[in-house]
Amino acid sequence: MSSSGFSMGQAFDWGMATFKKNAAFLIGVVIVIFAVCYVPSVLGWLLRLTHAIDPRRIPIVVVATMVIWLIPIGVLGTGMIRIVLKLADGQQPRFADLFGSARLLWRWIAVQILVLLIVCAGLVLFIIPGYVWAIRFGFAPIIIVDSDVGVIESLRRSSEITQGRRLSLFAFELLVTVLIMVGTCALLVGLLVALPIAALARVHVYRQLVYGLANETLPTLDEEPGVGTGEPIPMPQSGFGDWS
Repeated sequence: MSSSGFSMGQAFDWGMATFKKNAAFLIGVVIVIFAVCYVPSVLGWLLRLTHAIDPRRIPIVVVATMVIWLIPIGVLGTGMIRIVLKLADGQQPRFADLFGSARLLWRWIAVQILVLLIVCAGLVLFIIPGYVWAIRFGFAPIIIVDSDVGVIESLRRSSEITQGRRLSLFAFELLVTVLIMVGTCALLVGLLVALPIAALARVHVYRQLVYGLANETLPTLDEEPGVGTGEPIPMPQSGFGDWS
């Protein structure tokens, strides 16, 4: 592990290796998420095409649709995190896991909105604080699913594990962005590969940061139980609360 507290190379290597082992399953999951994401666009297009409602009411309908849309997106968002966490633990996820963390829906939505507001405030003020706060609190949604904690506690823990590593994490997120952009340029089909690898790499970095906080060393790719053996990557026993 590097002095930054995590290894980007190790994270991407693990992400690609794990994706190859579970490609069909992960691509199917992303297709389902894509289908749900496009529902509001399709509904809006149909409403405009059929003139089913008064044009003056379209903005209200669009806003209402987006609010309702947050519910399935939140369910699928928490489910996707649960799936990649299971893979990180050497477990075999099931398709049902995509809907298995629905009880965390409102906390997940709340932390996403809160982080968005914090980042926007930082961007309005001096731009740079926005990026710093995005990195500082970026793991909060994963922590909610992983540890079943509240919104404020997830923000605190995210701030704690990213302390002193935010510049390196910024570089990691730039690489993730490049990966997703490449997938987008590949006629969007590349996103079926890029998005799962990005999610896997990010959760692996999260695991590395938790290990670093506990002063323990994450196994290398060749040693990792989560790649090739089907065994879990053991989480450290630390003094920083329940990191289960």
